[in-house]
Amino acid sequence: MFVAACNPYQFKKVSKNSKNDVVYVHPTKENFLSHKVLPISFSSLMKIHDYGSLGENVEQAYIRGIMSTLFRGKKKAKYRNFWANSPQEYLDNLVSITSFCQKYIKSLNKNHSTLSLRDVERTKKVFEFYLVFQEYKKTYSRNQIPFEKFRKTYEIEFEKISMEQFMGAVIVSVSLNYLNRIVLHEERAKLIEEVEAIFKRFEVFKIYNYSDNKTMENEYAMIIQRLKDLGSLPKDLAVNTALKENLFSIFVSIYSRIPLFICGKPGSSKSVSVDIIRRSYDGQKIGGSHDFLDGMKPIKIHYYQGSDQSTDKGINKVFEKAIYEQQKGGYQSVVFIDEIGLAELSPNNPLKVLHKYLDTTSHVFGKGG
Repeated sequence: MFVAACNPYQFKKVSKNSKNDVVYVHPTKENFLSHKVLPISFSSLMKIHDYGSLGENVEQAYIRGIMSTLFRGKKKAKYRNFWANSPQEYLDNLVSITSFCQKYIKSLNKNHSTLSLRDVERTKKVFEFYLVFQEYKKTYSRNQIPFEKFRKTYEIEFEKISMEQFMGAVIVSVSLNYLNRIVLHEERAKLIEEVEAIFKRFEVFKIYNYSDNKTMENEYAMIIQRLKDLGSLPKDLAVNTALKENLFSIFVSIYSRIPLFICGKPGSSKSVSVDIIRRSYDGQKIGGSHDFLDGMKPIKIHYYQGSDQSTDKGINKVFEKAIYEQQKGGYQSVVFIDEIGLAELSPNNPLKVLHKYLDTTSHVFGKGG
């Protein structure tokens, strides 16, 4: 049995706000295409079937199924239902918000292939991570155990979670997986407004105001203060929104083990954010502070410089080295591909090897200008 997958040709959608788009035009005649696609032989065309895309109701059913498996992967919790003792409104709320975000981002890009169920899975991972991370912050001063050990042994129960913790996890997962993708302020504001409206549809959440929630501001302040204490934040560097989003997104992506692509114009703090994180989490500790971030596993970044001459062997090599270092223990290996957009222009098609790594627990950061 031979099975193959292929991407269809897709025409670019010209945005009225194209001045804000970050695009590298391929030096080919097919500049009207949204991405590089190699032609398929005529003899193969009759064997290709178009399965279309998921309908809204079907996608929501899948989202409910994915979110219903929270914390099922842990050995002790493999057969336990996290939602068993929770009001139905909590799961319904998370499903409704995730479904809306999926639909909203697709509508902005006018393209159903912009998002997939992988994004829902990543949202679930961030949600899980942040619930555990909140508990870790509260208990570190007493236990002072490494975060990885805490995550494996801590039995998180719905009854132990406050409404504020639940909302915080929702807000962080929505911000990192959906809100940070949006460039225009008014489009971000619309997503926030709708998420707040969804919260208020449920009686249990009506007393809270999403727009007044300070979860993201508090988390940004937490990581910025940590970097200042370590002296790894340059004094002449402007701490703007882009820098704060990049730093927190990188931090969460590393420790929740999800891939991250940072795309922006020159000067939008892409490379400097990765360098700051690298210098900050290399095993240093603030003497006597008992800071909970000291319990996070130090990281080791493996760099790869993308270019139009990149090869799949080069990318495979850096991943194999990162995996080897990870297996040795002591460090959290991270692959950082700089200028990943240039690698996509290579005639060697090197980025094809990323699929097998992005769908596993290995992690990669891509930065494109």
